[in-house]
Amino acid sequence: MQTRQARVAAAAAACALVALGTGCATKGFVRNEIQSVETRMEPTTAQARDAQTLAQDADGRARRLERETQLARDLALGNIKREEVRHITVGFGFDSAQIGAEQQSQLDAVAADLQSHPNYMALVSGYTDATGEEEYNFTLAQRRAAAVQRYLAAQLGPEFVRLAVIGFGESMPVAGNETSEGRAQNRRTEVVLVQPAPATPAAGEAPTASR
Repeated sequence: MQTRQARVAAAAAACALVALGTGCATKGFVRNEIQSVETRMEPTTAQARDAQTLAQDADGRARRLERETQLARDLALGNIKREEVRHITVGFGFDSAQIGAEQQSQLDAVAADLQSHPNYMALVSGYTDATGEEEYNFTLAQRRAAAVQRYLAAQLGPEFVRLAVIGFGESMPVAGNETSEGRAQNRRTEVVLVQPAPATPAAGEAPTASR
């Protein structure tokens, strides 16, 4: 506002100098000059407002994503009580991190659940069988978990921050590694959808009545 007043005053002063120098300036001329200055200022003022609005929106989105990232991390680490709402297993071929067409339909359902429930988080855990070196299997498990993460993230967009990913290697098998069938079951990535568990009243505390 002060800048605008200064520009208008400058225009008025310039017009006054013209009037003193030539003796032919009129009040109408001065008004026209002032109006011209104000008209030129309007687009600049509108652009500044638009830029401020965009900056505020971006800042709000950044803060929301930061909160969701922290919530996903806390849920993954067990820092927040959680309850499971869906659990799927994505199988993989030997020494592969490629997601098959059959598994994609399962992941599509997971993505749909995440999109419809903003409070859901997905815990993505990769595993292998016990064939080969342990260090290699750990890396392979991470690749499998990352493949699932990328597939879901492509559908979630910025909401991908609600995915927590980890690779466990050959640890925590669900079947014996002595048979081909058992090893096939262990070559997997598990996706668990969770949500924060509802708060429960402390011991001796009466639940709050609904209103």
